[in-house]
Amino acid sequence: MKLLPSGNPVTVKLEAPKVTSLPQDRAIFLDSGTSALILALSTAKMLAPPQKNEVVIPGYVCPTVLAACEYVNLKAIVVDTCQDFAHLGVSEAAEEVSSKTLAIISVSFLGARQDLTALRSIASSVGALIILDAAQEKPNLDLGSADFKILSFGRGKQLNLLGGGALIFSEECSQIYPIPCKRQSSHFFEFRALLFNRALKSGALAKVYYLPGSPLGRTSYKGATPPCRLDSYRSSLASNMCETSLETDTLAQDFVRLRLADKLNTRSTTNARPPEKTILLRFPILFSSESDREIAYTKCLRIGGVSKMYNASLRNIHGVPLKISQLPANSNADSYAVRLLTLPLHNYASLSDLEDILNIVSQYRITVPSILY
Repeated sequence: MKLLPSGNPVTVKLEAPKVTSLPQDRAIFLDSGTSALILALSTAKMLAPPQKNEVVIPGYVCPTVLAACEYVNLKAIVVDTCQDFAHLGVSEAAEEVSSKTLAIISVSFLGARQDLTALRSIASSVGALIILDAAQEKPNLDLGSADFKILSFGRGKQLNLLGGGALIFSEECSQIYPIPCKRQSSHFFEFRALLFNRALKSGALAKVYYLPGSPLGRTSYKGATPPCRLDSYRSSLASNMCETSLETDTLAQDFVRLRLADKLNTRSTTNARPPEKTILLRFPILFSSESDREIAYTKCLRIGGVSKMYNASLRNIHGVPLKISQLPANSNADSYAVRLLTLPLHNYASLSDLEDILNIVSQYRITVPSILY
């Protein structure tokens, strides 16, 4: 049975209520992570002077970030990324901010959060806000040093509720746009979850994913839809799960890091886990060339599980508005997009599967992003 790039089952059981560490009026649960970002941008726009109409975003990012900016009628300022990871380039961001900058969006790519210290200083210099897009992180309600934080509970995320998201916000940004409520019975959700989990466990979902021409796993730009609140049952599930302190199993993540350290002779500089106990959604590696990445990817398809993620920088993603596709090249983002391959870390990926994948990719010149050491 082929592996999927991500394979977290849907969470359906509501545990005993936890004591929340965040006031209920500082978190809003919505129908998607994109809706949460739309609400953050709408609120920021409402609180700011009218001339602040620009948002700084990374050049390698999920196109839903751009869609949210377009929905709120804000100009996206696309900035190059770091050289070996899809975090916003700090020096590049500093060059692009101005008195028109409303917000800077930092994305926790694959669950690895960017140090916001430098970006906070840059944002403060022009009176801008920091939005942390933590859609790929293990979700929690800790805002950290950001003004807004975005969570996502879609398929393929660390907490899978078949959709949904949350906006966490600071007290200074507590005046939030009103959003209508989405109604869905708990029984309907549980039925969908049952079907999804059975398809996942049986391998039926993987068969559909790998069908020629299947839309699953493909990235393209689509306009955002009007946001609405998440139904009460999944809101309770999400709130409860975000507040749990249960340890996530990082066996696969630690195994991949240590085996790669052995194969790349970097064991002496490698810890058992990335800094600050980062829980990764998938494990990223970079090939020295696009051609090597393509050959290795094809070889790995017999096992499955590997993914090229978006497979293009933002300006090269299918369907993006012309004003974005015609932007000058982001050299780091463009290079990163065609050399990146991510490895599965979910529970359906056995250590034997991972070893087989590692044996293939280690035949080529690869590196592990420095942020993971």
